Amino acid sequence: MGSGSRQILYLILIKMSKILFQEKQKFTQWRLWLIILAPTFYIFYAMLSPLLGNIHDKTGNLSISLSMSTESWIAVFILLLILCAMLFLKMTTIIDNEKIVVRHLYFVSKQWYWRDVESAEIIKYRFMGYGIRISLNHSTVYNGKENQGLFLKLKNGKKRLVGTQKSEKMGRMVETILSEV
Repeated sequence: MGSGSRQILYLILIKMSKILFQEKQKFTQWRLWLIILAPTFYIFYAMLSPLLGNIHDKTGNLSISLSMSTESWIAVFILLLILCAMLFLKMTTIIDNEKIVVRHLYFVSKQWYWRDVESAEIIKYRFMGYGIRISLNHSTVYNGKENQGLFLKLKNGKKRLVGTQKSEKMGRMVETILSEV
């Protein structure tokens, strides 16, 4: 089965089950954007400063050259690619009667069925960074923002932590589901 048909099957299964909770978290933290934009501005400044400093040549004519080294063009391309990726980057959490689904970045999709969950609770945790992290206390962490999340202990002994900004709503939904399972 190809990747496209798996994606369609995934969307059909999600639509068939009743979604009880859904959250989309975008990566809009100022610290993250500062880390990305600072080198971008520096590179563009480094590219444009020679152009703006030497606009007039010795004859008084306007002369601008846009020639850069190959390495500079590669750096610009990579930074623009990262910026575009960050604009559309998000983490989606979907909870229904059967499972918890986390779609993170562009290529990670994980799901855990409620029948495989030993315990689930909303907890506060120490900030660990953005993205998918490994933690000694929580094993694998899927984090978008903040420091609250759904902590799952699975029957196979594994632990997972799914970050949320809607901890109260998610907590009520998890309590309802666990009372039914």
